[in-house]
Amino acid sequence: MEALAPAWDDLVRAQGLPFISGALWMCCFWDAFGDGNQVMRVLAGYEDRRLVAIVPLRRTGRMLRIWSPVSNFHTPYVAFASERPPDRAAEAILKGFLESSDVLDLGPVQPGAALCAGLMEAARSRHLPAMQTAAGGDAIIDLRGPWADFRRSLSQNLENATARHQRQLQRLGELVFEEINGGDRLSPVLEECFRLEAEGWKADHGSPILSRKDTLRFYTELAQRGAAAGALALYTLRLDGRLLAFEYCLRAGGRIDMLKISYAQDFARYSPGNVLRYLVLKTEIERGKVTSYHMGIASEWKLRWANRLDPLVRIRIYGRGVCPRLAYWGARLRAIVQRCEPLRIAVRSARNLAGTISRMGQRSSRVQGTIRPRAPS
Repeated sequence: MEALAPAWDDLVRAQGLPFISGALWMCCFWDAFGDGNQVMRVLAGYEDRRLVAIVPLRRTGRMLRIWSPVSNFHTPYVAFASERPPDRAAEAILKGFLESSDVLDLGPVQPGAALCAGLMEAARSRHLPAMQTAAGGDAIIDLRGPWADFRRSLSQNLENATARHQRQLQRLGELVFEEINGGDRLSPVLEECFRLEAEGWKADHGSPILSRKDTLRFYTELAQRGAAAGALALYTLRLDGRLLAFEYCLRAGGRIDMLKISYAQDFARYSPGNVLRYLVLKTEIERGKVTSYHMGIASEWKLRWANRLDPLVRIRIYGRGVCPRLAYWGARLRAIVQRCEPLRIAVRSARNLAGTISRMGQRSSRVQGTIRPRAPS
C-alpha cells in the first residue's frame, strides 16, 4: 500500500472521490484493525501505465471463499479509487479475485460507482451470476447557498428549535464554535472529545472510541495523518470553556464526511449537537469550498437534516462451480422471501415455531433428568 500510495491518492484527487477511498484511510484502517490471520489483497488496474483502478479486499468466509471490502462498523460506506476502468482492466480485476475465491461481495456502494459498474459488465460478458440488492442510503446535506436560502430549506420545527436552543445557551455564558485542523492543540482536544463521547449515551448503548485500543488507535492516527494532509475538520462547541459537543469529520474532494459526533448529556435539553451542526453548515456554506455534507448510512436523526438520500447497493458476483452456484440461488431465494410479505411472515412463523418446540424439548429433557428411581423398601 505504501508503494502505491502516491499514485493512489493522485487518482482520488483527480476524480474528486471521497477521502475514505484513498491510501491514507486504508493504511490507518489496516494498521488499527488488520488481523495477522486475515489476508488482504490489493489489485491495481492500469491503462498505458496509468493507474485507473485500485481494489483492496480481504478474505472472509469459511465454507465459501469470499473477497469482501476492507471495512467494518467505522466505515461510513465503501468507496473504491477508480476511473471507469476499460473493459479489459475490469475483466482482469474480476478474474484476479475469482481465481482465488467463490464470491466477490462488494457493498454498501453507490450503484453507479465506476469500478462496480465495470465489474458488473465484466460479469455479464463472462456469463457469471451476479446480484445487486438495496443496502440503505447515504444521508446527504447539499450545501446550497446563500445561507438565508438554506435556512428556509430546513424544516420549520428544526430551524426554530435549533435557533432557540442556541439563544438559550448564549444566555448561560460564552458560547464558542471552533474548528481544529491540526497543530499543537489537536492531541489535547482529541482526548477531550473522546472522553466526552465515553461519558455520553454510547457508554451504555454504543461503542465509544475509548472502549477499544484498536478503535482509539484508528481515530487518533487518522486525525494526525488527515491533519497533515489538510483533510481533518474537528468542529467543537464550548460553553465558558467546557466542551458541549463535537463533530469529527474529513473534508476533501469538495465534500465533508462525518465520522463521529457526541454531546454532553447534562445539556441534552439544549440540543448542543444540533446547535453545533447548525453552525458547521453555516460556516461551510459561507466559506463556499464544499458542496455536500455526507452523514453515512441513513437513520432517523440524520434524515431530519438531510435534503438528499443517495441509494446504496450490495453487489455480489459468483464464480463458476457448484458451491458458488448454490450460494447464488440461496441468495436469490432469500431476496424473494424478503420482497414477499406473506412468505416472509410464514418463514418467520416457522422459525418461531421451531424455536418453541426446541425450547420445550430442552425443558422436558431437564425435567426427566431430575427424576430418580425410588429406593426399594
